[in-house]
Amino acid sequence: MSEIKSLAAPKASFDRRAVVKGAAWSVPVIAAAIAAPAASASHTGTPTAAFDILTTGLSYAATVIGAPIRNGSAPSGIIIGSVEEVAVNDKVQVKIDITAKQRTLKQPAVRVIGVTPGAGVVVTSALFNSNGFDSSTTFTYGGGMDHSDFRTFKFSYDHNGKKNEAVGGDYNMKMTVTFPNRAPFVVASQQLASIV
Repeated sequence: MSEIKSLAAPKASFDRRAVVKGAAWSVPVIAAAIAAPAASASHTGTPTAAFDILTTGLSYAATVIGAPIRNGSAPSGIIIGSVEEVAVNDKVQVKIDITAKQRTLKQPAVRVIGVTPGAGVVVTSALFNSNGFDSSTTFTYGGGMDHSDFRTFKFSYDHNGKKNEAVGGDYNMKMTVTFPNRAPFVVASQQLASIV
């Protein structure tokens, strides 16, 4: 006679200690899996910055009443690039120093007076130095940046020359950029600006 096999499922036997031990190991794995995207969102590298295209025939507005508008050349602005996300309201700080090369008595100082676009930009200071030859302008940008994102800022300039000053000259420009949680870095260029 043929043997009839039972189709009933075999009885499962659970060891409670094995179940608890398995659950204890799975919790750290799940926690690590949840934490992984945040860690992978971190990017390494160095942010970038550069002076934008040199513009000739640029107008330098006069700060002294009766002084003429002067013409010359200077970068149209700057371009900065991030390597990681910069949250909205986290400030990127930019300082532009302009130094007169000839330093003659009648050579006016020039400075960056305006930065566009204005969204997220605050010019915190735009000063002619007390020596009469140099200037320093600082602004912050808090509009946020994505990973590997670039922002272009356009400049307008003015000068502190007096009415009878006709001597032009050349100027060196230096840019110091500080991204959140990063050390400042400097971009310096020789004779990037001139005035006639």
